[in-house]
Amino acid sequence: MKREKRWDMPKILNKIADLIELAIAFTLVAGIVVLFVQLVFEYGTLAITEGKFNFSDFLSQALNLIIGIEFTRMLCRHTPDTIIDVLLFATARYLIIDHSSPAGTFLGVLSIGVLFIIRKHMMPKDRNDRPTNSFMRRRALENEPTNSDQGIKESKEV
Repeated sequence: MKREKRWDMPKILNKIADLIELAIAFTLVAGIVVLFVQLVFEYGTLAITEGKFNFSDFLSQALNLIIGIEFTRMLCRHTPDTIIDVLLFATARYLIIDHSSPAGTFLGVLSIGVLFIIRKHMMPKDRNDRPTNSFMRRRALENEPTNSDQGIKESKEV
């Protein structure tokens, strides 16, 4: 007597969500690469032709690319560290590029301090960068050495 295979909808939906998340991450990476090449050529030709070089615009675009990279890492890893990194870069970009009022600058510096305090005191000490989405976690676990592999290596060394 054959048992019918039941569809586990939460698992299926979770895998679909993971795949969509990875597709978004790949799209972001492709956009970041295109914008990086554009940034290099645009400002490289300005430096060669002795045109006006606006460092503030260059820095703004470069920091936007860095925030995009960190956001892509956040989509793939799902760790509190990556979330705090994205918030730190975004706040630092705001402080560096947008020259706002002294109160806005003070709040930005205060928020960076709070993020560092959270990272130092409220994050677990044993941090590992294992991703939490199922596809990436499965790949990370496949590449990890097992205890039996370590025992074999230790016995060969003796």
